[in-house]
Amino acid sequence: MKYISNIGFEHVQGYTQYQDGSDYTYLFTHSGGKGYLLTTTGTDDKNTKTIEMDKDFSHPGGIQAIGKYLLIPCEKDSGSKIYVYDIKEKELKQPIKFKGKKNGELKHKSGSLGITDFEIDGTRYYLLLACAITKDPTKCYCYIAKADDEITNVEFSSIGDFILEDTKKDEKKDLECQGIGLVTDGGNGNVYLIALYSQGKSTYSDYAFLFKITATTSSIENEEIDYRHFTSKGGLLGTGGTHFRWGAGIRITPSGRLVLLATSRNIIAGTFLDTNHWI
Repeated sequence: MKYISNIGFEHVQGYTQYQDGSDYTYLFTHSGGKGYLLTTTGTDDKNTKTIEMDKDFSHPGGIQAIGKYLLIPCEKDSGSKIYVYDIKEKELKQPIKFKGKKNGELKHKSGSLGITDFEIDGTRYYLLLACAITKDPTKCYCYIAKADDEITNVEFSSIGDFILEDTKKDEKKDLECQGIGLVTDGGNGNVYLIALYSQGKSTYSDYAFLFKITATTSSIENEEIDYRHFTSKGGLLGTGGTHFRWGAGIRITPSGRLVLLATSRNIIAGTFLDTNHWI
């Protein structure tokens, strides 16, 4: 990927993939003095695009796609907006609409997000979770909208929030996750949250936590189901190597398989980015 940045303080924030037949689009968010969405297809630099995000909301985070739409959370101070990028049309859309929120501006941070669709009593809904890392415990703010139109046109309403914490691996451990994702089980319709977490400061150990999410049109509940340790193979070593701390994300393949994704901290020499994935 052809891109030049100041690796001293700029780094990759989010990563996901979009598959259309045998064609893949790779999508990354990158933060620093300005915020960018970086997209590329294959390894040819001619297929690389660098899209500058909102100059005011310039800190993009962890991302997830639903269909052809990529949702990008962008922060400013203690607030945020969630932008939509049309992957097929290669066009940045206006922010997601939220009930009672002017211009889509939320009064909380959104460092990463998860998005899925599911059914309640036979009616299809979008479920959106925005993960906010602050000095307080990490919270997931939860929103719902009827899925009777494109996600760019519907209005989301708040159904509550919950603290994102591990209660199985460690006793009530706050999960400061840079990447999360939502999936709906095609067999039973249950919704699950995958939280991608790097533990430690001088070194990183990477874990994926699985939560079952129970949502109604007015409430949200979560239950931790399991966790698993992951180790990157090859590539860069140390905290700047491939970890869930950097470009962490998920995708669902056309056959319904879950893929976990991670990148290293930086794009080296403007062209090389180390990545790993787990299926």
